Amino acid sequence: MGRSGGRHTTTRRLHLLASGGVLLDIPGIRSLEVAAGPEAVDDVFTDIAALAAHCRYGDCGHDSDGGCTVTEAVGIGALSPDRLATWRKLQGEIAFRRPEDPAEMADMRRQWKAVSKQARRNGRR
Repeated sequence: MGRSGGRHTTTRRLHLLASGGVLLDIPGIRSLEVAAGPEAVDDVFTDIAALAAHCRYGDCGHDSDGGCTVTEAVGIGALSPDRLATWRKLQGEIAFRRPEDPAEMADMRRQWKAVSKQARRNGRR
């Protein structure tokens, strides 16, 4: 794989990382969607899930809510702020999933076109 006769051919490589993870190198792919739900994230971030179980409010956002054991753990150094930031990022990506229903996707596209059109109009004034 690689270049052949001046033409680009697709290459795929797996790189094993010292941390035990795997890096997938696929040229042409700019991003991947998270294909998991919040429960899967909790399975990976068991420390945050365990702390969250003791928050004062069941719908705690773990950012500025009073009685949040997760942010308290960050405050006392028991939880890395970077780890919490990664957890938040994954939760945000899960919440922003594209709809699988074609009708819902078409509706979303119409909404974005209307917003984009309005933004262009406002920018010209």
